[in-house]
Amino acid sequence: MHSLSADEGRQTPLTSGRGGPVSLVDTTSLPPAAAADAASRRAHLLYEQLVSLWTPAVIEAAHDVGLFSALSRGPATSDELAAALSVHPRGARILLDALFACDLVECDEQPGCAPIYTLPEDVKACVEPLGLFSLAGKMLYDRRFAWDAWRNFATAVREGGVDQSSKQCRQNQISPEEYRFLTRGINFFAPPIIHALGEGLAKIGWSTRRAISVLDVGCGTGIYSQLLLQRHATWRAVGMDCETMAALARAQSAELGVEDRFSCRASDLWRLPWGGDFDLILLCNMFHLQSPDGAARLMKLAGEAVSTAGIVCVIDQIRDEHRHVDTAQNRFALMFAASMLATGGGDTYTLEQYDEWLRDAGLERLIVLPAPMHRILIARRRSLYPLR
Repeated sequence: MHSLSADEGRQTPLTSGRGGPVSLVDTTSLPPAAAADAASRRAHLLYEQLVSLWTPAVIEAAHDVGLFSALSRGPATSDELAAALSVHPRGARILLDALFACDLVECDEQPGCAPIYTLPEDVKACVEPLGLFSLAGKMLYDRRFAWDAWRNFATAVREGGVDQSSKQCRQNQISPEEYRFLTRGINFFAPPIIHALGEGLAKIGWSTRRAISVLDVGCGTGIYSQLLLQRHATWRAVGMDCETMAALARAQSAELGVEDRFSCRASDLWRLPWGGDFDLILLCNMFHLQSPDGAARLMKLAGEAVSTAGIVCVIDQIRDEHRHVDTAQNRFALMFAASMLATGGGDTYTLEQYDEWLRDAGLERLIVLPAPMHRILIARRRSLYPLR
């Protein structure tokens, strides 16, 4: 296991560098492009994409058998973990080595001793079920829903996400239970987005050093508005979502110490009024769940609820006007649209489409900012009023 040649022998912890897993295909071993068979070269690269499903299967199996929880209690050998988890020793060894290949565990292999596996602290924070940025909810969502949805993706392609009776594009069909599992599992999106949003507000000259009222529409756990409240002591926020999510948002606001300035109402955003005169309206990961008609309606509701000098902030998988794949945001958005189709409806949309919805809602785009997997669009009322 993890054997080294004589000139590479060492007795230090063996890791993959903590920089993330490397490619499974050594492209330097392929002949130069001019000499290589083009189809064979492409097949190597396509094969690597096809077997990329190995990684989530390995990660989610580790979660299912309790391996992450066991390793979070301290380093262990594969035999110790097999006994603790009541799994076959061979299965434990193979799973641990696969996690090592994914750069998710460290392996200390000393001569004459069984390898000792360790769960790094940053990985531990991502897989502990109760962690603020845990992906355990995402894994549960995958196991209960997404894997089957992707297995039937060809059917979704044939139907195009169109309701067969009305012939209209469907909004996403995720159920409240599936939504509950998923939302905590994507909390990790928020910190870099809130950082970028802060820089964007400074760029447009929007003052944050005053009392600000925030409406967090479809707030999920409330992570975006709650992180803003942590940064700005004079701000207050109201979340809107279904009762199940409202309860989670209230609990998380207490966890983050902002419960005195965060409230959440269980409300159907399509049927009940939002209220008005909010300084900042957050629409986080809302538009990709909508049909084009639903997206236009959502923007109009935001336009009605924002104050005269307020702003509307859309955080979503927003494409530029072209199908370029020269940015991570565009690549992610194009693939994310496939995920929406697979799981029952929704789509990703271009800046051009957002601009149309903004115009119809009496709003105008001010700035677009990049985030790791999102874009942040800030808009205001289309008027002569200056920003405050």
